[in-house]
Amino acid sequence: MTAVDFILSKESVLVATDTLALDENKRPLRFCTKVFPLPHIKCLICGVGSLQHLLRWFKFVEERCLVDNITVLNDIAKDILPKLKLEIEQEYKAEISSTIYHFGFNSITNEMEGYALRCNDNYIPQKMGDGIGVRPQEGIIDKINNNEISVSNHVELFIEFIKSQKLYDDNLPIAEKVGIGGEIQMFVLQKEGHYFRTIYRFEDYDKYYSDMLKCIK
Repeated sequence: MTAVDFILSKESVLVATDTLALDENKRPLRFCTKVFPLPHIKCLICGVGSLQHLLRWFKFVEERCLVDNITVLNDIAKDILPKLKLEIEQEYKAEISSTIYHFGFNSITNEMEGYALRCNDNYIPQKMGDGIGVRPQEGIIDKINNNEISVSNHVELFIEFIKSQKLYDDNLPIAEKVGIGGEIQMFVLQKEGHYFRTIYRFEDYDKYYSDMLKCIK
């Protein structure tokens, strides 16, 4: 579905994603937002894999959840995410996979925390340590491990990350593509508040947009 890269610390989390969505045949379908803030609980959710699963989870949280902390969000998610997955699979008659990420301020520990909820683990929340995370790792993890990326700030770092991930993804067979493109959006969540900005537009943005318009019926 996407590239999701993040930098997590006890004071803040920075998350960057692309905006390209593909259809079931791995063709460009639309541009969309892939990070969903929940300012009332100082949290955000994002994910990789099925975009439909992520969207339905966000909708469920907004419409039906009484939540005051990231720990409560996690407790609800482990029960609801498997049900939403089954609902989508029955509706589309196809198996899906996803990893949902929760980032947010824990009012109990007074720290920013991040959790990965993976379909292979039946969406049981797994706490992540501070540091850098990149999804997918192909195309970028070797550069990180070999200290091949030299930048001066977080914005440049995320741009370099996702450009490398897109280059790798663009060269994969169609069936193996996750779909990375459009723009790079960065979301910053801190204890005191949050902000969002678009930090980069890929050179093939206009081509993708033109192709999308041709597919509108």
